[in-house]
Amino acid sequence: MHTEPTSRWSLVVVPLKPLHLAKSRLGPGVGGVLRPRFALAFAQDTVRAALASPAVLDVTVVTDDPAAGAQPAALGAHIVPDVPADGLNAALAYGAHTARQARPDAPVAALNADLPALRGRPRRAAGVCCSTTTHPWSSTPRPSTPVA
Repeated sequence: MHTEPTSRWSLVVVPLKPLHLAKSRLGPGVGGVLRPRFALAFAQDTVRAALASPAVLDVTVVTDDPAAGAQPAALGAHIVPDVPADGLNAALAYGAHTARQARPDAPVAALNADLPALRGRPRRAAGVCCSTTTHPWSSTPRPSTPVA
């Protein structure tokens, strides 16, 4: 697969829930103290890997939680409030709109904010971006092997 970027992406990492609500499916076994920490660690791994990719120009994180936004901002992500406050699709649309205002000619991609251990895989992120550049809307299949 060709992994050199033909154009650089504005990458939208959307949305990052308020930390006290995040990762609720981990259940009571993990507890209310660790769930927010996991969510933040996953988001940091995702943002760090995206920003390390040669195909990615910038990352926008949509969140209303100042604590959730502080760490991705420290890594270099742009933080925007979840103005629609109307769920995932509305946050995706708003994040894409915001990214396009800053860089109207850059393609925009959405990436889940909870991809743990994505770090160290910037070339994989570049390959995903490059494989979708010929389509206005694309999705990629879940990898058949674990990302480590």
